[in-house]
Amino acid sequence: MANIPLKIILKSLRTLGVNSLFKIRKGVLKGQKWSVSIPDSRYIAGEYEEALSELVVDQVSKSKRFIDIGANAGYFSLVAAKYGQKDVEHLAIEPFPENVDLLNKHLSVNNIKDVNVKEMAISDQNGEIEFSDSGNLAANTYKTESSVFSNKVIKVKTMTLDQLAEENQLNESCFLKIDVEGAEYDVLKGGKIYLSQFKPDLVLATHDNHVKGVKVDCLNFLSEIGYKCSTLADVKIDGQEDFFCKYE
Repeated sequence: MANIPLKIILKSLRTLGVNSLFKIRKGVLKGQKWSVSIPDSRYIAGEYEEALSELVVDQVSKSKRFIDIGANAGYFSLVAAKYGQKDVEHLAIEPFPENVDLLNKHLSVNNIKDVNVKEMAISDQNGEIEFSDSGNLAANTYKTESSVFSNKVIKVKTMTLDQLAEENQLNESCFLKIDVEGAEYDVLKGGKIYLSQFKPDLVLATHDNHVKGVKVDCLNFLSEIGYKCSTLADVKIDGQEDFFCKYE
């Protein structure tokens, strides 16, 4: 079995309906437990977005609070909890119920207490919105123009970044990761007051493959309020690009 590729082993376990945990093999989360139910084998291999993982480590090691907007199953929240200061509470924000269940499971099995999970979407409005339920846990969205938006929907709570900042005392000592499948411009618009006042460093994942022109809209918005963004080299998917953005 040791000679069988990890990807094949994990696929076989999912096909058999085995709901178990593997220890991550290497990288910043080596030894942490991760569910085999998640199709992307790079997580357990320890090869998932390594440049972003190292950036999160660098930021939280400076006592910054990690705000994981679009936390999915919690990989980067686990990174923040492992390397951040123990008296700092990080936020993991995820609207999709199945992902929230996986996120809470990963926090529990790894005995992590300092991540506060919030089940909602960050947007440009407070309230409730229809969110796609496509069956692909990595690519659901409320953006109806997206190619991954499905006719099957669920209702999710929405909150602006400005409201989140007010309710959770976010300030300049935060590091934001925004990965929201095409809704990233909405997140930025809904956080203009917070971003303009406190100027936190952030990583932005843009998804032109979901919403045409969203990358330019985001970069123009950030530039107008004084941010400079540089490309992160991790993502190699057409129409997706990650940026590290700092106020200058």
